[in-house]
Amino acid sequence: SNYSKRTDSNARRFEMLATTWRLTGNDEHRRFARETYGYFQRVLTEGRAGFVWGQVGDRQLYPEPNGLAVRAYLGWAAITRDPRPRDYALRSLDATWEQTWLPVGGFWKRNFLEEMPKSASLADQVAMGRAFVMAARVSERPQDAERAVVVGRLVLDWFADADDGFFHS
Repeated sequence: SNYSKRTDSNARRFEMLATTWRLTGNDEHRRFARETYGYFQRVLTEGRAGFVWGQVGDRQLYPEPNGLAVRAYLGWAAITRDPRPRDYALRSLDATWEQTWLPVGGFWKRNFLEEMPKSASLADQVAMGRAFVMAARVSERPQDAERAVVVGRLVLDWFADADDGFFHS
């Protein structure tokens, strides 16, 4: 049932199924969401904290898929009132911050050789920023709100085009 084995697409799917179940009460959506959560637990989590890129390949923590998965886990925890996915999501936020955040330039993807791309990605900053905003609302940890503000400022400073109001990706 998990045709796409990557964390980013499964996180979007998981969040959509959980939200649909919450809005409709449809047991089929709950079942699919629970199965997707189980898939995350078995395949896409990295030990004590963080989500890997996908079923196969690199085991590094990358910002965008972690931000998406954290949001899905926080939503699932709120809907099911189960603290375990919330706690894992918060540890994952901390681990992703520690491993991929650089004060100059924000979140960066490092591959297993510790090589970095030429520039940071807007998608990484937005996914992690949204995850920190949601974490701040759900957990009330001060560091999540502080980090959300830092990421938001970085997005405006580095990616916003002052002339036309668009963002560079």
